[in-house]
Amino acid sequence: CLEAVFKQTYPLKEVVIIDDGSTDETVEIVSRYPVRLIKHTSNQGLASARNTAIKNINTDFIASLDADCMPEPDWLKHLMSKFNSTKVAGVGGKLLERCSSSVFDLWRSVHMKQCWEDKETTPPFLFGSNTVFRKKAVINIGLYNESYKNNYEDVDICRRLKKAGYTLIYEPKAIAHHLRSDDIHSILNSYWKWNLAYYQKKKYYYNSRNFIF
Repeated sequence: CLEAVFKQTYPLKEVVIIDDGSTDETVEIVSRYPVRLIKHTSNQGLASARNTAIKNINTDFIASLDADCMPEPDWLKHLMSKFNSTKVAGVGGKLLERCSSSVFDLWRSVHMKQCWEDKETTPPFLFGSNTVFRKKAVINIGLYNESYKNNYEDVDICRRLKKAGYTLIYEPKAIAHHLRSDDIHSILNSYWKWNLAYYQKKKYYYNSRNFIF
């Protein structure tokens, strides 16, 4: 991810890494690059990590990437080109699955797509894996909802931005590659978490009849 970030054709003011209580080699890897590291003492979730970044970065725009995403060189250039109005609060790119060696990876590429159509559009929401947001707009609507932890936080913040009168744009020319690889346990776990907030909103746990449905 970092190798690709530093190959961007669009100028970067600062690169910040939020270490959300990692137990792997994150700190050692990050030390090789000219970045600023902010550590959480424990794992708090993706929404919290994004809020920490927003509170600690002094720029008008914040580009965001998940650690397992590798952007192409013009990724940021394509995203930034769409901020042609103060009403545009966020622009998201297209995420392509890099791994296809197992049936689980192939299933994810069909049933857990993180992209919209192959044309510029104003989507219902922007997938959180690779985006740029206008910092002021995100602060105005109250930042990310940290109760969603690692899923649905992207849907929620986009809905609140649109409700506040802002515009979102999907730009398929801004491509990032997803480096995730799954097995049967991880794919089932991820898919359940992807839909959990939706299940709760629909009251699927409200009674036994809904749950069975």
